[in-house]
Amino acid sequence: MSENENRDIRTIPDKDFKSETYIIRKPVLVTFIAQDHPIGTTNNSKLKSMVVDKNSKLVNREVDIDMKLLDEFFREQLTIQPQVEFLVNHKHDEIHEYMKAIEAEKYDGFFFVFLSYLSLKERNKKGELPCLKVECYDKAVPIENFMGMVKERRHMALKPKVFIFQADDLDLMQPNIIKKAFGFGETVELKTMTIPTDADQLMMLSTLPQRLPTLRPETNVAIPTASEGGGVVDQPSDVSEKVTVRKENSLLIKALVDVLKANRDVDILSCTPLINGKVEKLIDALGLADEYGKDFVKNKLVLPVVYSTLTKDLHFYNVRDNPNGL
Repeated sequence: MSENENRDIRTIPDKDFKSETYIIRKPVLVTFIAQDHPIGTTNNSKLKSMVVDKNSKLVNREVDIDMKLLDEFFREQLTIQPQVEFLVNHKHDEIHEYMKAIEAEKYDGFFFVFLSYLSLKERNKKGELPCLKVECYDKAVPIENFMGMVKERRHMALKPKVFIFQADDLDLMQPNIIKKAFGFGETVELKTMTIPTDADQLMMLSTLPQRLPTLRPETNVAIPTASEGGGVVDQPSDVSEKVTVRKENSLLIKALVDVLKANRDVDILSCTPLINGKVEKLIDALGLADEYGKDFVKNKLVLPVVYSTLTKDLHFYNVRDNPNGL
């Protein structure tokens, strides 16, 4: 690509530019970037389920249950079937090369779904993290690095770019040894986190582990799930023992799907408080306060972070309902 071509500005029709909603005429690209297990261990590996839907690009693959649920959701909600791509256990440079190779002119919207783990190596003695890093196969990378990969892509200009980070904080899986001083939600300086200021981006980040429901006392009623019906699965541990694990979706992913399905006429950004409210209800339903203390629930189980520079309304109702919506 020539230097002059790099400087070209994508031509945007006047009607599209003035529209209060994003105009979606071409397919949306949905990219799943998944890490099956934390770097260096198979403990707390992602829960998986076999995809049997022949209409899915994931058919006959055993994938992260969050990926399966979201794949079903995207294909169900969009009349123009999305282009679905998945990168599982890829190194940072491989992900970067994929992002650079996206033929952005073919799509009118982009969803990048990261199903991975929060890096804990930089956490200091007080439990503070200087920045939030998400694990790739070879190393952990600040979330703004991923969002920065779409910068200066002229064919992505004025198109919605949604980043969903399900980054499991595995420290929360050991609540009995976490110091009850300042909570995780109070010590991580989310307000001063460096994030690109490029337009037309929406980011949601949850650090609540996918396996958080496994901490729920056995006497509690199971949370109903959208894809697995609140079932259980036997998972071998590193010492070849059998343990019973509840096979439930991450709280953010379940809440996002449930809320957007129930509010198809509402702008996605306007739905984010509802999504957080749903996550809060799901946390309460786990009944962890009596087992691990109110401090753990209130201060450490923080709600998803939302960041947006979207310049228009982004709707998730079917295109046939409104040809100008997503």
